[in-house]
Amino acid sequence: MEYLTSTSIHLYFLVGISIVVVLMNALRWLHAKAAIATWLMGVAIFFVAGISYLVYPILFVLIGSLASKLNPKSEAEKLGRGIWQVLANGGPSIITLILFSITQNQIYLHLFILSYAVALSDTTSSEFGKRFGTRTIDILGFSPVEKGLSGGISVLGTLMGLAASSLIGFIAAISHHASGSSLFWIILLGFTGMLLDSALGSAFQQKYYANSQITEVGKEENLIKGIHGFDNNWVNFISILLTLMEGFLFLSLT
Repeated sequence: MEYLTSTSIHLYFLVGISIVVVLMNALRWLHAKAAIATWLMGVAIFFVAGISYLVYPILFVLIGSLASKLNPKSEAEKLGRGIWQVLANGGPSIITLILFSITQNQIYLHLFILSYAVALSDTTSSEFGKRFGTRTIDILGFSPVEKGLSGGISVLGTLMGLAASSLIGFIAAISHHASGSSLFWIILLGFTGMLLDSALGSAFQQKYYANSQITEVGKEENLIKGIHGFDNNWVNFISILLTLMEGFLFLSLT
């Protein structure tokens, strides 16, 4: 009977998550390939960490998708997040699940949560900063930059990033009984991970000059800063990974 009950739960979950990702694709929150990747990640989270840990990617997709509606999008962006965006933001969390399944060390579940604290903090700060920020400056050069350009930060965007990281942290404290020290590091590192993302974007993300304006998409001959091919997805992925390495160090010491 327990086997049948467990099987039923698994089937209900698989049907439910399938409906959710199809709906996300229909709402143009996710491209078709991104929806498939999201489904696979959701299944991995369910079977490795448990259904309660799905709250973090759900919050990221929900809040991130709604926040993205604050600003005009290109025709491609209007179709929703692409597969590389999903892998860049969610891939590091899957790495933590693999390490948890091998070691059964709870630190990796905290790092799983941290990965979404960074991702949500970055997305929220970017979208709110572009829509409501009054003055945007480069995080490294402190010179004024155009809203939406990678590496730019604003007071409002930064505060919204801190709020997003805090939201993930407090949910971790309530849902997964994260200790006070773990809560502190999740919030702090989620926030600093957002700042690291901006710093990497300023220093290395590709920027081009064409048609009398600076853009982040262009031809190599028009490159004026950064590394050709090093786009926002790479910035997101690397900033989250580096933050998780910091998190492992600090959480291991507490």
